[in-house]
Amino acid sequence: EQAIYAGSIDESGFIGVTVRSDGPCRVIVTFDELLDESGDINFRRLGCGDILEWKLEKGGTHALESFEPYAGKYVGVMVMEGAAEVTDVAVRTYKSPAADRASFKASDPALEKIFLAARESFRANAVDSLTDCPIRERSCWTGDTFFTGRGAGWLTGEPSSERLFLENFLM
Repeated sequence: EQAIYAGSIDESGFIGVTVRSDGPCRVIVTFDELLDESGDINFRRLGCGDILEWKLEKGGTHALESFEPYAGKYVGVMVMEGAAEVTDVAVRTYKSPAADRASFKASDPALEKIFLAARESFRANAVDSLTDCPIRERSCWTGDTFFTGRGAGWLTGEPSSERLFLENFLM
């Protein structure tokens, strides 16, 4: 069986589930930012393998969490072998809190929505140094600071992410 859970936005963080079984079982978790045309998660989209697997040798209640941070709006859970009940599907977010100080008000709600999306994108991509994507590209690129340095200062009030990037580049 498979169940798909949908978040309200793309979240970046550690994917976790609680699994209860009476014996051995194998649990697969897939994730992505989009659903395909059939309403399913294509965990191979963009050449990625957005999949986690746990093989549990004993029954019991197991709180499982990914070792690395990932991103997505949709999480699919499948019990591939054995029988198990899966509960508490969640993402423990891993984002920069520095951008929370910025706010924006406008008479046009669409502009406020764009601002919130931009701020959320920055939070997900600037935990320490700025990256292109918290799931596929977890490294810094030299050309990015030209565009992000201005936004980072405006969102956080300081150039710390750009400074960290430049220090790493010099090393």
